[in-house]
Amino acid sequence: MLLDGSGTADSSGMLTGGGTFTRFIPSTTGGSCSDGSGSGSHQIVSSGTWKVTSVQSYTPGSRLGGGVLLLNVTLMPSGGTALTGTMQLSNTGTDSGVKLVLSSGDTFMPTGAGYVTIIAGTGSVRDDAVRGGAGH
Repeated sequence: MLLDGSGTADSSGMLTGGGTFTRFIPSTTGGSCSDGSGSGSHQIVSSGTWKVTSVQSYTPGSRLGGGVLLLNVTLMPSGGTALTGTMQLSNTGTDSGVKLVLSSGDTFMPTGAGYVTIIAGTGSVRDDAVRGGAGH
């Protein structure tokens, strides 16, 4: 699963956030891929947009701007049925990445690709950038 997005949340409950996703089955053959992974062509299962519906929790990290942000999200595949789930954004210095758990039971863990930036300010949290991959 490739995810891209951004958003903001504040202490009053006001939030925005969302982005795009591409769900794929990784290739098991060698070759060259446009993403530079060295893998063969990946089979795209679905793609579309996602949006934040609510914040479950935010735990500040031990360093400025980090932490763990747990969000309720809705994924809207192009031409498909909406899926709900939770998205955990982590950037603690020792843990960084995106974990996505869909209501269908599918779980996507951080792959080590991409980055997560969480900027915490007075009364607000901003996930400035969610870019990366998550795999089963």
